[in-house]
Amino acid sequence: MINIGNLEERIRRLEDITTPEAIKHPERYSPSGARYAKFYKEDKHDNFQLSFPLDVMSKKIVTDLMTVPVVTRIVTTAASTSSSYGVFFTSIGTSTLCDVSEVHGTASSVASTLQVERLQGSEAPGTGDDLLLTAFNLASTAYVVQFGSFGSASMVSLSNGDRLSLKPSGALTSLQDVQVTISLKYA
Repeated sequence: MINIGNLEERIRRLEDITTPEAIKHPERYSPSGARYAKFYKEDKHDNFQLSFPLDVMSKKIVTDLMTVPVVTRIVTTAASTSSSYGVFFTSIGTSTLCDVSEVHGTASSVASTLQVERLQGSEAPGTGDDLLLTAFNLASTAYVVQFGSFGSASMVSLSNGDRLSLKPSGALTSLQDVQVTISLKYA
């Protein structure tokens, strides 16, 4: 048995929100709708074990479904000040970074980039390991999502207490509304 909550019910509810009726009437299944609220209310229960064993493929599906998004935003003109950036996540346990994206509302008027770094131990922001192969271009077109690529496999692993930080470089003139989203999986 694996302790992951009532997976059978969660899968059934995921199937419910992807039915033709749910697609035709999204207001009934939206986060603000009663059915969605009912999902969370009913999800609180004492039985956290599956009633059937998981095969290898099912375990992979469960693992793939259980990614956690981490979002950080630097709103309005605060994005044009380098002191607005820094640590935005501390790992609790062992996790693996899966995906990373960046989008901004107003582009920097001069060349500037944004790197995501991993801080270990007592490393200060700006001194950690750069995680992205190529830093995000903050002078690129506004409202166009950029997707990053991580370096080596050892760079995408976070241990208990590791932190993630944003490291801008260049002048951030006119930059506004920066959002970085990282998805990760806990081991």
